[in-house]
Amino acid sequence: MAWKVKFFQTSRGDSPTKDFIEKQDEATYAKALHAIRLLANNGPFLKPPYIKKIQDNQEIKTALDRIGELV
Repeated sequence: MAWKVKFFQTSRGDSPTKDFIEKQDEATYAKALHAIRLLANNGPFLKPPYIKKIQDNQEIKTALDRIGELV
């Protein structure tokens, strides 16, 4: 079963995550695209090292802090 991968979208309709991925060099872009395709093909059944189950809210905060550093 194919799953639909949706990117975060701002209220203006911008997709900063998608924009960030598209601005990467060719090798990094290919790796990201591969990971997205794996996610689309396997959905929640994808296993590590491609996904990691979120254990608590602190992990979400840490991930958001890292994203903020990249932007």
